[in-house]
Amino acid sequence: MNLANKGAVWVLIIFAFFTIIFTFVELNQPYETPEDAQSRFELHIPPLYTFLMIGATYIVHKWNKKLHLFAGPCFILLGGFWYLWIFRTFTTGWVMMQGLVGLFISIITCFILVIFHLFTIRKRTR
Repeated sequence: MNLANKGAVWVLIIFAFFTIIFTFVELNQPYETPEDAQSRFELHIPPLYTFLMIGATYIVHKWNKKLHLFAGPCFILLGGFWYLWIFRTFTTGWVMMQGLVGLFISIITCFILVIFHLFTIRKRTR
């Protein structure tokens, strides 16, 4: 991976860890209103989604050398899906939407990195 990919991956990993930690700490606080009780910890593992994520991680890891420049965006997108998996597996209620927001951020970041890499590849070939 090049420097742009590594930088984006590390920024998103740090952002993801902080949001996960802050969210889970917030869910441990006592409920102040009945609406706060809508979002809570609840373990429910989606088996098909889990197996798909493990398979996709294995495939991207094996194809890392073939993807070259686009390995970073693939890992970022995969990280977004794992972020969604964490919230789908361990929480219930409106807090699960945070997983969708994280996935959306990873998709936007992947899109920007792919456009950046396509422009750099085009610039090198000219």
